[in-house]
Amino acid sequence: MQGFVNELIERARRSKVLKRNKKSLEVKILVDLLYFFGLSLRKASLFISLFEEISESVRKYYHKIKYI
Repeated sequence: MQGFVNELIERARRSKVLKRNKKSLEVKILVDLLYFFGLSLRKASLFISLFEEISESVRKYYHKIKYI
C-alpha cells in the first residue's frame, strides 16, 4: 500500500495538478483516497481535520486528482 501511495504522490508532483502548497501533497492524496474508498466528503474532511486543518477543499482536490 505504501508503494501505491508513493506512486500517486509522484504522479501528482509530475503532473503539477495541485500547484498551491498550503497543505502538503501527502495530506491531499490521503484525503482523496479516503473519499475514493467510500467516505463522504464531510467524513473525510472531519477525519483529516483531526490531524491538520482542512475544509471543503476535499472536493476540489478530488476533482483535480481523479484523472492523473
